[in-house]
Amino acid sequence: MAETIELKRVKALDSYNIIYTDSEKEYDELTLLAATICNSPVSLINFIDEHEQWSKSVYGIAKNYRRVPRSQTICQYAIQKNDLFEVPDLSADERFKEIPYIKHDPKFRYYLGAPLEDSEGNIIGTLCVLDYIPKTLDAEKKSQLRILANQVMAHLELRKQNEALQKLNQHQVQLMKILSHDLRAPLNGIIGLSELMVLSDEDNFKKDESREIISGINRSAVQLKQMISGILNYALFKTEGINLNREEIDLNESINKAKELYEPLARFKNIELDITGGESIKKIVLDKEKFEQIFGNLLSNSIKYTENGGFVKSTIEVVGHNGSKSLILKVKDNGIGMSEELTEMVLNGEVTGNTNKTIKAESTGIGVTIIKRFVDFFGGTLQIKSKEGEGSEFTVTLPLRES
Repeated sequence: MAETIELKRVKALDSYNIIYTDSEKEYDELTLLAATICNSPVSLINFIDEHEQWSKSVYGIAKNYRRVPRSQTICQYAIQKNDLFEVPDLSADERFKEIPYIKHDPKFRYYLGAPLEDSEGNIIGTLCVLDYIPKTLDAEKKSQLRILANQVMAHLELRKQNEALQKLNQHQVQLMKILSHDLRAPLNGIIGLSELMVLSDEDNFKKDESREIISGINRSAVQLKQMISGILNYALFKTEGINLNREEIDLNESINKAKELYEPLARFKNIELDITGGESIKKIVLDKEKFEQIFGNLLSNSIKYTENGGFVKSTIEVVGHNGSKSLILKVKDNGIGMSEELTEMVLNGEVTGNTNKTIKAESTGIGVTIIKRFVDFFGGTLQIKSKEGEGSEFTVTLPLRES
C-alpha cells in the first residue's frame, strides 16, 4: 500500500512540471515572507521525488543546497503527514544529528515544515524554515506558515493551468494550419473537375471521359466527407465524449460496404486491395457505425500512403479464448511507413501533421487518432508495426459481446 501511495505522490509531483525549473518571483516572495513571519534566517520551497529533494526557492542560504539526496533530508519525514512537522533541536534528534549540514556547517538546529498538499491529498513537498539555534514557534506563526504553503500550491495550480492552456493553443493553431491545407485538396478536386464538365464541348465530350471525371469528383467528395467526419468526431471527443451503440450486425454487410467504397480509390492508384475473412462469421454485437469508421479509416490511410502499384491487404477473423471472443482486424500495406516517433504519437492519440514529399501525401493525423479513441472506447487494443519506406501493419482487437 505504501508503495502505491508513494507512486501516486510522485506522479502528482511530475504533473506540475516544476522540477529543475528556473527561479520565479512568486515563489521567492513566499520564502522571504515565510522567513520574516517565522523570524528564521532560512526558508525553502522543497519538492521531493523518489531520489532527491530539489528546492524551487531558497532564501538565506547558498543555492548549492538546492539539490540534496532524499536520504539526507528532513523533509522526507515532513511529507509523511498532512500536518506541520517541527523539530526544536535537530542535533538532539537521532534521525537527523548525523546529516552533514546539521553535524557540520552550517549546523542547522531548528526546522518547521508545512506540507504542500494537492487537492487529492498528495504531499509533494514542503515550505519550511530553518534556524541555527534550537527553538519552537507559537501556534499563530505555525498557522501563518500553513497559509503560505497553501499559497505555494495555489501558484502551482495556476502555473499548471497556464501551461495546459498554452499547449492547447499551440495545438489548435497547428491543427488549423494543417486542416486549411488538407481540406483544400479535395475541394479543389471537386471544383476543378466539375468546371471541366461545365466548360467542355458536349459533342466532343466522350462518355468514358465523363465517367472518369464523375469518378474523380466522387473520390474527392468521399475524401472530404471523411475529413469532416473526423474533425467533428475529434471535436466531440474533446467536449462531450462518445457513447457506444452496440447492436447485432451483419459483419459481411460492413465488409462489402468497405469494398464498394474503397476499391475505386485503390484502382485509381493501381493498388491491389485484398479484403478477406468474415464470410463464415455469424452476426456479432458491435457499434456498427464506429466499427465501419475504424475499418474505413484504416483502409483509407493505407491507400493514401501507398504509392501507385502497391498493395493493401486486410483480414478479419473472430477468435475465442477462455470463453471470450474478440474480433481481430488487420490492415497491411507496403506504403511509406512511419517513424518510431510518429508511431508513438499515433498510439498516444496525438494529432500531427505528416508530409511525405515523394508522393505528396499530407494528413491531419486525425483519422488514426479517431481510430485509437474508438478502439479505446470498445475496450480494445491498437497495435502498429511500421518502418519508414517499407510499410505499416495495423492490428485492431475488439472484445465481442454475446448476441
